[in-house]
Amino acid sequence: MPDPSMPLYSNQPLNRPFTEKVMLKRRTPAENLQRTIIGVLVGFGFSGALAYGVGKDIWLGFASSTWSQTEGVIKTRNVEHSLTNQGRKDFSINVLYTYTVDGKQYENKRIRFPESWDSGDAAYEKKQTDHYAPGSKHTVYYYPSNPAQSCLIKGPSYFYAFVLGGLGVLFFLVGTICLLSIPFALKRLSTG
Repeated sequence: MPDPSMPLYSNQPLNRPFTEKVMLKRRTPAENLQRTIIGVLVGFGFSGALAYGVGKDIWLGFASSTWSQTEGVIKTRNVEHSLTNQGRKDFSINVLYTYTVDGKQYENKRIRFPESWDSGDAAYEKKQTDHYAPGSKHTVYYYPSNPAQSCLIKGPSYFYAFVLGGLGVLFFLVGTICLLSIPFALKRLSTG
């Protein structure tokens, strides 16, 4: 029970030595403007890099769903391994296959859009690598206007399409919000 003789409010400072350390330094209007401009550059820069670097492959993946098809044969296959930070072993299958369109023979390495690493136990990896054994026949999906562009699995890797697409949208939104904040930052700078 509180002591009624003690006042509830006092002009005496609280005996908390950490309160002075917790106080944050307020940024100047110039620093706010600088951070806003950096946000614009980072947001649009990363979204542009994702759109350019991965967006094309994702778009081709969607487009490959409507491509023509023919039969191809795997000439060579090798497997690359990578150890992740979590200790998981990922693998990537690299192939070279041939196929013929209108009497002309083509070679390609593309399995799907975008190419990606896979993971799983040894049995799963063996099943995937055996699927692309040299000499095995596969359906090849090729772009009718440019038959040299082809893949073995039509459609995009939806995981990468949504994850990387989502990241691209997120960075674009950050850049847009920062861009729209520039007039307010300029106004604060001019009023001091």
